[in-house]
Amino acid sequence: MQVTTQVPGSQKMERVQNHFFSDMSVMLGRSMRHIFRSVDTIFTVTITPIAMMLLFVYVFGGAIQTGTRNYVNYLLPGILLIAIASAVAYTAYRLFTDVQRGGH
Repeated sequence: MQVTTQVPGSQKMERVQNHFFSDMSVMLGRSMRHIFRSVDTIFTVTITPIAMMLLFVYVFGGAIQTGTRNYVNYLLPGILLIAIASAVAYTAYRLFTDVQRGGH
């Protein structure tokens, strides 16, 4: 004798999770195609944080007084947040253009 129990929402939740991962993989693939077709995006995303770090450390390094000897400890999290915000803004823009144009 075999007893099986079925949880009412478990199949629906499983379908939602399957759709989530398939949708996420489609959007990731489309985004990667857009990024690799756009050389300026690759350049901007990789060079901008490095250039900002070099600018604030070597060009403005002596002009900023923080009370400590090494203010890079304060600078690095700020530049990291700027890079993350830039990535989020680019993702939002690409999603908006995909919805408006139908993914062309």
